[in-house]
Amino acid sequence: MSGSTLLDVLGGSPDSPAIVVGSGGQKLTRGQFLELATQFAQSLRASGVQPSDLVTIVDSNTLEFAVAFLGTTLARAVAAPLNQNYHEEEFKYYQEDAGSTLVVVGASGNRGAEAAGVAPAIGVTLDFASGAPVLQLASRVGEFALKTAPAGEALADPPRGDDVALFLHTSGTTSRPKGVPLTHANLTASLENIRQTYEFTEADVSLLAMPLFHVHGLMAGWLAPLSAGASVVFPAEGRFAAGTFWKDAAAHGVTFYTAVPTIHQILVQRADRDFPTAAPPPLRVIRSCSSSLAPATLEAVEAAFGAPVLEAYAMTEASHQMTSNPLPQHGPRRPGTVGRAQGSVALVILGPDHHPLPAGEVGEVCIRGPNVTAGYRANPAANEEAFAGGWFHTGDQGRLDAEGYLQLTGRIKELINRGGEKISPIEVDGALLSHRGVAEAVAFAAPDAKYGETVAAAVVLNEEGKRLGEGAVEDIKRHVGTRLSAFKIPTQIFITDELPKTATGKIQRRFMVDAFINKPKDGAVGGSTLDLDALPNDGYYTIAKSLRALGVRVVYGAVGIRFISFRNEQSAGYAAAAAGYLSGIPGVLLTVSGPGVIHALAGLSHAQVNTWPLVLLSGSCETGEVGKGSFQELDQVAAVRPYTKFAGQARAVGEIPAVLEAAFKVTGGLEEGSGWVWMGGPRGLWGQISENANAARSLALAGADVALVFGARLNWQLHFGEAPKWAANVKFVLVDVEPSERDARVSHLVLRGDAGVWRDWTSRLAAKSAAAREKLGARLARTTHPLDYGTTLRVVRDALATLPRPPLVVAEGANTMDNARLLLEPVTVPRTRLDAGTWGTMGVGLGYAIASATQDPGRATVAVEGDSAFGFSGMEVETIVRYGLPVTLIIFNNGGIYGGDRRGRELRAAAARGLAAVGHAGDPVPTDFAPVSRYDLLAQAFGGRGVAVGTAEELAAALREALASGGPSLIDVTIDPQAGVESGNVHAFNFKPPEK
Repeated sequence: MSGSTLLDVLGGSPDSPAIVVGSGGQKLTRGQFLELATQFAQSLRASGVQPSDLVTIVDSNTLEFAVAFLGTTLARAVAAPLNQNYHEEEFKYYQEDAGSTLVVVGASGNRGAEAAGVAPAIGVTLDFASGAPVLQLASRVGEFALKTAPAGEALADPPRGDDVALFLHTSGTTSRPKGVPLTHANLTASLENIRQTYEFTEADVSLLAMPLFHVHGLMAGWLAPLSAGASVVFPAEGRFAAGTFWKDAAAHGVTFYTAVPTIHQILVQRADRDFPTAAPPPLRVIRSCSSSLAPATLEAVEAAFGAPVLEAYAMTEASHQMTSNPLPQHGPRRPGTVGRAQGSVALVILGPDHHPLPAGEVGEVCIRGPNVTAGYRANPAANEEAFAGGWFHTGDQGRLDAEGYLQLTGRIKELINRGGEKISPIEVDGALLSHRGVAEAVAFAAPDAKYGETVAAAVVLNEEGKRLGEGAVEDIKRHVGTRLSAFKIPTQIFITDELPKTATGKIQRRFMVDAFINKPKDGAVGGSTLDLDALPNDGYYTIAKSLRALGVRVVYGAVGIRFISFRNEQSAGYAAAAAGYLSGIPGVLLTVSGPGVIHALAGLSHAQVNTWPLVLLSGSCETGEVGKGSFQELDQVAAVRPYTKFAGQARAVGEIPAVLEAAFKVTGGLEEGSGWVWMGGPRGLWGQISENANAARSLALAGADVALVFGARLNWQLHFGEAPKWAANVKFVLVDVEPSERDARVSHLVLRGDAGVWRDWTSRLAAKSAAAREKLGARLARTTHPLDYGTTLRVVRDALATLPRPPLVVAEGANTMDNARLLLEPVTVPRTRLDAGTWGTMGVGLGYAIASATQDPGRATVAVEGDSAFGFSGMEVETIVRYGLPVTLIIFNNGGIYGGDRRGRELRAAAARGLAAVGHAGDPVPTDFAPVSRYDLLAQAFGGRGVAVGTAEELAAALREALASGGPSLIDVTIDPQAGVESGNVHAFNFKPPEK
C-alpha cells in the first residue's frame, strides 16, 4: 500500500477477491468493492453529508458494513462504528457525544440505534439477485433527504490525509469515555506498520474473528491484509463462530487470523473435533492482541495449529498496533512479552519526571509516531496529561529488555480490561448511582481467572436501599443491566457502611480490591470472603476459579463454591440436572473417576433427553499411569460421549479454564430476551398472554421474537410489522382465511384457515373441563380411610395453598406422580414442578428436592414420593438432614410396588408351587416390601423430623408443623395398597371393587 488515505486500500487488480463471506456466501472483488464504496460516498454527498460530518455505523461483520465504512471515509465524512448490541441509552450517549449526523444500519436494522433518536437513520443492503452486487439505500427513521447516486460515477472529492476518517470512544477512568479522532494519515501509517510486521502479500487470506466496531478487527483483521492486496473472509454469521471457523479456514486457504486470547482458547479446546488435520489451512502466522496471552495458551495454540503465535500490544489512540513479537525469521518470539516497537512507532519507558529509563527498569509505557492521534476530542485536560513531555502516555507500566522486548507489568490507569473489552468504571458508577437505593458507589477492576479482570463495585445504601434487604445486590444488578451492556454489569457488589476515602474526601479506586476482595471489611457482603486468586495455581483451585467465573454457585463439590456432597453419585447427577433446569446455568456434577462416571451416566442421559444443561467433572489417574491399569482408570471421554454434546479433557492445569468454558458454551442455558406475542383474532386472546395488554403492548411488540397473528392484517394498526415498533428480526406466523400477498411475503410461516373456528372448539373444551372438574370435585370431597391418593393429595394441596410463595413440588412414583399432576393445583409460577420427565426416569426425586432447595432456599420444597420410587435414592435423606435443607418429603406407603401382590389366585398358586419346588417356599412376594415399613424412622435416625400418619387429620397436622419448621421433614403416609393402578395397564392386576 502506498498513499496516505483509505482510498489506497483497494489498489491492485480489480478482479482479485477483496471480501468473501464464509459458508458459501457472496463475495466482492476489489473492483466491485471500490465501485460500491464510491457510490455510497457519492450518495452521502448528494444527500447533504458534508466533510467532517460524523456517520454512526451499526452492523455486524457484513459486506454492508464494509461498504458503509469505506464509503463514509471516501466521502470525507467520519465513520463511527458502534457495537450493535448496545442498549438504546448507550447508543444515545455515544451518538450525542460524537455529534452524529446520520446513522447507518444493515439490512436487518437495529432497534436500539434507531430508537435513540439522535440522528436520522438509513439502511444499506447489497442485492445480488442479478449476479453483480447492487447498492440499495432506504430511509428508516427521521427526516433525511436520501438520494442514491448512480453506480459507476468517479469520486468527485477524494479524501485528504489530514481528514478525520475514524472516530472511536476509548473508556476513561476519571471521566466519561473519551473520543478519539483518527485521520486517514494515522490509519494508513498504522496499516503499513501492521503490513510490514506480518509481511502480508496478495497471496494471503485473513479470516476475520474480531468485530469490526473494535479497532483490533477493523485494522489488523481486515484493513491491513486488504491494503496489501490480500483477501479477507467474513464469517457468514456476522461474528466469530467456532463451529464454522476451521471449515472456512480450510475452504478458503486462510494464512492469517488475529484474535483475543479467549477466542484462541475456544479454538484450542475444540481442535480435536474441528481442526482439519488431514487437510489443514496453510496458516502462516497467528496473532494475539487486546488482552494478555498466557504462555501456556500460546504453546497450546502453536501445537494445535502448527503456526507461530505472535502476541502484540495495541490501543485505540495509536490506531491499534504499537508492538509485536516478530516473525520467526526476524527474531525470537518471547512468551510473556508483547514484542518490540514496530515500523514507525517509537516507544520508551518514562519515569515520573518524564525522562527515559534504562532497560530493565519499570516505568510508564509511552509512544509517538504518525499513527498516534493528535489528541482527544474537546478534552484539553486529558490531552495535557496524555501528551506530557512530547510522548503519548499509555497508562500502562512495563519494562524493556536489552533487545527492546516489552513486558507489561501493570496498569496505571484504572480502566477495567475484561477480556479485551475496555470498560469505564465512571460509566458503571453512573449506572449504580442511578439506582434509587444507592447513596454512594465505586466500580473497580476485580481479578478474574477467565477474563483477567471483571467489573466489581462497592456501594453504600440509603434507607430505601436498606429496605430491600438481602435482595439489594440482585436488584442493583438488574437495574444496571437496563442501562449498560451485560459485560459491564458488576459480577460482585459489596454493600458496606462507608467507602475508603482520602483525608480530602476523595474515593481512591485503586484501594478497592484490597478493601473488599483481598481483605473484606466487617459488614461487607455480596462477594466471596475467600480470595481464590491468592490460592495455589493447581488444578483444584483453577477449577473453582473457572466455575465461579462461569456463574456457578452450587456444585453437587469444589472449593469456594457451595459443596453439596451426596451418598450416591446417581442422585447427585439428577440434582445437578435439575439445578441446570431451574437456574438456566448449567448444573455441575463432580464425581470420582472410573465407576463414578458410570454412576453419572444416569444423570447425563436424563439431562440429555430432557435437554437440561448439565456439566460433568470427573477426576483421572496420574498422567504417567495412563494405560497401565491405574486405580479407577477408564476412558471417560469415550464413556460419556453418547450422552453429551461435548466431551473433552484438560491435559494440564492451564487448559482447565478453556475446557470448562467450551463445555459451558456447548451446554448452553436459557436464552434471555425471548418472547412470544399473540395478536389479532378474538379480543380475549391477548388477555390470556398479558393481563395488562394495553400497557404492555409497546414493549411486547418491540421485544418479541415471534408473533402469532390471528385473522389480522399487518397494516397501519400493527405498524406494518416493521421496525422500530417491532423488533427488526421478529418472525410472523400468520393464521388467516386469505392473507394478503404483502402479509404472506413478510411472514415466516403462513397457516391458511379460519381462526374463528376456535369458538366451537373452546366451547367444547369448556364443557369437557366443567364435567371433569365436577367429577374430580366429587372425588376430592370424600375422606377415605385407609387413605387413598385423592384424599392424601387434597390435604397436601390445601396445606400448600397456605404458603406465602408457591412451593417447588417434586413428584415421583407411577401412581403418586400421575395423581399429583392431576390433583395438585395447576402450575402458576415457571419452574416450580419437577417429575420423571420425558424419559420417565425413576430415582430422581430426592436429587431434585436437594437441587430445588439449594437453588431457591427461600421457597419451600415438597416432594411427594411413592415408596418404591423413594427406594432408589432414600439414603439422600441423610444429605437433606445434614445440610438442613427446607425439604418436606411425603412418602406414600402402600407396602410395595403398586401396593404389593396383585396377582390372581391361580397365578399366586402357580408361583408358590414353583418356589417350593426349588426350595424357596418362604420367599416374599417380589413386589411386596417389608411389612409395616417405617420411613419416618430413617429421617429420625439422621437427626431429622420424621412422622408416621394414617388419617387425613394426622397428615394435615404433620404438614403444618413440617412447613412451619423451614427444615427437613419426612412424613410416612400409610395408604390403601389397592388405591392405585398398575401403570402398564395390566388390567388383570388392578383392583376391582366387589359387585353390588
